[in-house]
Amino acid sequence: MPFKIIENFLPQDDYEKALKAINLLRNSDKDHTFNTHLETMKTVFKSKVLVNDIKLPMISLGGEEGKNQVRSLTGWNGELYSLLEFDGFGGYCPLHVMHRGGYLHPHIDHSYIRKGEFIHIGNCILYMNKYWEEQWGGATSFYKVNSQNLFNNKVQVKKSCFPEPNRALAFVHDSFAFHGVSYVKCPNQIDRYTYYMDFYIPRSKLSDFKEAYLNKNNIEFKHSDHETIFLPFKLDNSGKFLKFSIINRESVTYIRKYITYLISLNKEKYFVKPFIISRFLPILNNLIRSIDFIFSNTLKPLLKPIYLKIKKNK
Repeated sequence: MPFKIIENFLPQDDYEKALKAINLLRNSDKDHTFNTHLETMKTVFKSKVLVNDIKLPMISLGGEEGKNQVRSLTGWNGELYSLLEFDGFGGYCPLHVMHRGGYLHPHIDHSYIRKGEFIHIGNCILYMNKYWEEQWGGATSFYKVNSQNLFNNKVQVKKSCFPEPNRALAFVHDSFAFHGVSYVKCPNQIDRYTYYMDFYIPRSKLSDFKEAYLNKNNIEFKHSDHETIFLPFKLDNSGKFLKFSIINRESVTYIRKYITYLISLNKEKYFVKPFIISRFLPILNNLIRSIDFIFSNTLKPLLKPIYLKIKKNK
């Protein structure tokens, strides 16, 4: 997966202005925080705060400067759009913060937007920290995952990029662009701020884009339709899957979504053994969906009063 690191992305004055404005944000400006076993201590901000000096980095990331980075990686000179050009940033918030203890498991982002009208082909990240040490972790990591090792018991970190101040990271995003954030171990008084920007082409241009990408990189751009997908199991220190180490409704949802992702890959013939996948996975997916529905609509309402009663008596 092609990527590039750009040092001193913003003019220093713009960087300092944005950093100062970010440090004035309050808890009430936060939208919500993700806290699951695969995504911890990650907070996104309300879109209404993305104005004035805070918006300066977004204009550079989502404007021609960011687009040129994506063009240089993909070889594409046709229509290209960023989140900046969609109402409400396409429903996403480009400003994130992670705290000590934060972690983002290997995942791929959504592959389309606007009901499939636009295809996601690239990302840019800008790190907004006054200071950072590598011993604090928090690196954006890329993982080796392809159509022949999706069922293997291990994934490997291929490259990592630490969140140095005013450093930008641009990378191609296809349906195998698994990335994440290593455990954040910074001091409690320090946070890891990032801007991110997604880039899209019209679906009608996907065939032309694939041709340009192949000519530029001599590798295929692999696209299938899917939402944001996490590898569904936790990893040990060596990268091995800890299969079924946590079993709850949350983990079942991750597994079910991963299965739908595998089905979408199979539809595009990205598997070595499509017969097994096409026959087995849809059945498993429907089974898990049915179990999830039964739990949510039948068992959970019955068990909740019992749970509350036990909790009260403790």
